[in-house]
Amino acid sequence: VKSSELLNEVMRTARLYDRAAIYAVVKAMLIAIRERLSTSEVAYLGNRLPTFLRAAYYDGWRPSLTPPALDGPADFIQAVSARLPGDMHGALSLDDTIEEAGRQLVLAIGSAELEPLRSKLPAQVTKHLATGGAQVSWELGRPRASPVPSPHL
Repeated sequence: VKSSELLNEVMRTARLYDRAAIYAVVKAMLIAIRERLSTSEVAYLGNRLPTFLRAAYYDGWRPSLTPPALDGPADFIQAVSARLPGDMHGALSLDDTIEEAGRQLVLAIGSAELEPLRSKLPAQVTKHLATGGAQVSWELGRPRASPVPSPHL
């Protein structure tokens, strides 16, 4: 899946038509996820991202720094919010946008690919890893469910 397809799908499903705002939220979300991961896990996820989002994901990364731990969903939302430009606060429903971006990330990368990172991913992403018994894949820019048994979680 291409970065533009993922961003377009977040815009469509979140009903937000400001591409710059959606990109800022997705980038902030990816960086907040990155900060929860070890160096090898950062590389693992980075290798699965579309090229444009991969660049955003690695932007400013300093592997030698240890970021503060994020304890729960509210901490994750705060970590994303802290990375957004000041004029975006209140301009969108951050909870809903992060939720949709997390869902689209799972659709784009695949549950099986993200499963090894489950314990480090925020609830906004892990809740979408189990997809009702179907493995979700992208075909021609649209999510498509295929009948593959989901692993026991």
